[in-house]
Amino acid sequence: MAITKPTWLAQPRINGVPGILGGTGAPGSEVYDKGTIYNREDAVGTYVSDGAGTWTQILDSATTIVPANAVNLATPAFSGTGQASAGQVITTTDNQTMTLNQCAGMWFVSATHGPYLIASNTAVSGAPAVLTIYGGAPTTDAGTYKILKGPTPVITP
Repeated sequence: MAITKPTWLAQPRINGVPGILGGTGAPGSEVYDKGTIYNREDAVGTYVSDGAGTWTQILDSATTIVPANAVNLATPAFSGTGQASAGQVITTTDNQTMTLNQCAGMWFVSATHGPYLIASNTAVSGAPAVLTIYGGAPTTDAGTYKILKGPTPVITP
């Protein structure tokens, strides 16, 4: 089967940016710019072009994207005890090891405060973590804390 009634939803640009194509039928050996996305109108199915006549199906009618679960408190990215705060900076009073901005986009939650969205962090190795957050930081606290990732979506066939 081949793409019939193809319609460009967004045409490729002169700079090589691929387009989005809609139509009916599964693609055969049609050649479109590499990275062009084809979404079937006759069935749920999305394909991407390699630019040489081969298409890879990336979603089909049996595929759904759902959150795997809520934020998992039992498996934090980091955890510890104690933090000091000033302005938009939270500094743990225990030692952590993390790379630069490893926690950006994660959540800082203490036993008595939070959640606070982490904007950035310094790189540390066996030293207190320094986290810059969005908004004002919590009051200094000697209690436990966790640094959590958000839920991860899962594609299930």
